[in-house]
Amino acid sequence: MKPNRSRDRGAAAVEFALLLPMLLFIVFVLADLGWVFNQQLAVTSASREAVRYYTVHHSDTDPVAEAAARATAETRAKDLIPEPTTVTFAWTACSNVPGAEASVVVKKPITDLTGLVVALAGSTKLSATGTMRCGG
Repeated sequence: MKPNRSRDRGAAAVEFALLLPMLLFIVFVLADLGWVFNQQLAVTSASREAVRYYTVHHSDTDPVAEAAARATAETRAKDLIPEPTTVTFAWTACSNVPGAEASVVVKKPITDLTGLVVALAGSTKLSATGTMRCGG
């Protein structure tokens, strides 16, 4: 007997049409997560760079130099973050105590490519803390 191929025609197209949305969803989610992970790495690098610059260039005696070191550190950190967004810094300054540490917390709102991560995470911010011993 000859198989009836007329009933099988189009089955592959129907299966493809059913699976395509799920495959595209997975691809876009992976792209979004990669994008957010890249942003987290940028925030981590920015916090490390900011605290490194600050601990090397700060001044315990001159408040103007202290403020200038913080401002320059924040500018250098913002240059490492890919998008112009609101970046916040929270500093713990160096003190005159030997072995003191300075730290900075850098926070940035999550941005993504498709809106899926923002829809799930809400107003969550990416955050990283950089800590370094004062004096370089």
